[in-house]
Amino acid sequence: MFYRILIIRFMEESDKKLTRKISPYKIIYPVIIGLGVVSYMLYREFDLTAFEQISFGWSSVFWLSVAAVSYTHLTLPTILLV
Repeated sequence: MFYRILIIRFMEESDKKLTRKISPYKIIYPVIIGLGVVSYMLYREFDLTAFEQISFGWSSVFWLSVAAVSYTHLTLPTILLV
């Protein structure tokens, strides 16, 4: 019993140290830079004629729904466990 309390206290202290090392700016800046690079690349390579060839119908809605359901049921529980 004592060992469990000791382990829990050690985990709480290590979690506090980890949260002090990770600042929001270390996460936000790379995300902003990545979104900027992707936006620039999409803007530079955008072709309206190729974009007009995409057809969006009920089959597209069905497969997008299947993708959303499979993502929420298969991927999110795995991410939330970590």
